[in-house]
Amino acid sequence: MGTSRTSRTSWSCSASRPGCRRTWHSHGLGQTLYIVEGIALIQSRGGGILEAHPGDVVWTPPGEEHWHGAAPDHFMVHIAL
Repeated sequence: MGTSRTSRTSWSCSASRPGCRRTWHSHGLGQTLYIVEGIALIQSRGGGILEAHPGDVVWTPPGEEHWHGAAPDHFMVHIAL
């Protein structure tokens, strides 16, 4: 994970095995996901499941509960900001 000394921004690169996902969570400053490889599934609480592909950028607003992970038959790599 990287952190800037002059801002509150941090980043990480994460990989998920097929069918794996994070638990419901939120971020106080929101979150941007940049899909690097595979197929990602992202869902905000109460919303539909979004499928994202390499090159897609997905924004989750501050405080919005969501989860993200890999599609059942694909690995997935993303950069989170």
